[in-house]
Amino acid sequence: MSDQIEIQFYKDGIQWEQSPLYHHEVVLSIAYVIMHAEYTKQEMKVNIREKLKPLIYASQYYVKHNNKLLSLHDSDGVDFSYVYSIYRCLGLTSEKVYNNEKGILFVGKKYDKMSNFNYEENENINGCFKQKDSGFLAYKDKKHLITMFNGRHGSGHGHASLGSVTISLNKEDLIGDPGRFTYQQDSVIRSSLKRQWMHNTVDVDNKEGFIINGAWSYDEIQDPISNNYVQDGNYIVLESSWVGKSINKLKNKKDIQGEELYIIKRTVFIQSEMNIVIIFTNIEYPGKHKWRSIYNIEQQQNALMVKNI
Repeated sequence: MSDQIEIQFYKDGIQWEQSPLYHHEVVLSIAYVIMHAEYTKQEMKVNIREKLKPLIYASQYYVKHNNKLLSLHDSDGVDFSYVYSIYRCLGLTSEKVYNNEKGILFVGKKYDKMSNFNYEENENINGCFKQKDSGFLAYKDKKHLITMFNGRHGSGHGHASLGSVTISLNKEDLIGDPGRFTYQQDSVIRSSLKRQWMHNTVDVDNKEGFIINGAWSYDEIQDPISNNYVQDGNYIVLESSWVGKSINKLKNKKDIQGEELYIIKRTVFIQSEMNIVIIFTNIEYPGKHKWRSIYNIEQQQNALMVKNI
């Protein structure tokens, strides 16, 4: 079990498939094993309970203030309040157990008064996610949640979304990700929602640098270069860079005529007190090229485009 946790999760606590839904799938499976061991009084050689806590802590940057999951990669924006109630009942989160927790229906009476978590030592979800190696960047406080992804694509459950951002200010969704929607293999929707053009990212010369092939495969992927985050009071910066690839093919042939590499750098500036998010994009690519930023604006929002600022 301990080896599986080391294999499945990055050092910062994000599950390798980069999907919030599958992150919880693995964590819940491990929690279920812990429950059985504790109910039957089976001794576990490794303290799996302690190993789960940072994974659940990381997952709280995957959920919005209304307890709905971020629909990143192969996930959907479903209500996960029941799952987090289970974690609280098991004493695996920094939140205190509430009265009439619905998670008690899953964990049973043994955990009715569970309170073995050291609340003072664990940090509240108020600040930047401490990204190490997953490529998942996030800032969350009591009102805001802003994320940017720039990591490995994570098996067939990953989407072509390097540099993609989501923005929720004052608990209101502004820019979101389309998520999974369906697993039907022959569905055009399935393959389309995984494409680069369906995410809040950047393209160059009207070409996709991250190319999806069907429901589970890829023809080309982009490579992350670096990630960084900085917070100074109410000022927060999330920064990522990655390599794009422009492939030129001979007409009516599969042979590649040549390929060119370029670097995209994206910086998300946040002023949390003033409710401001500004996204800067810089592309290093010799020659004359066109590029655009793509955003999925939530239906209830209105966008205003201003030119020549």
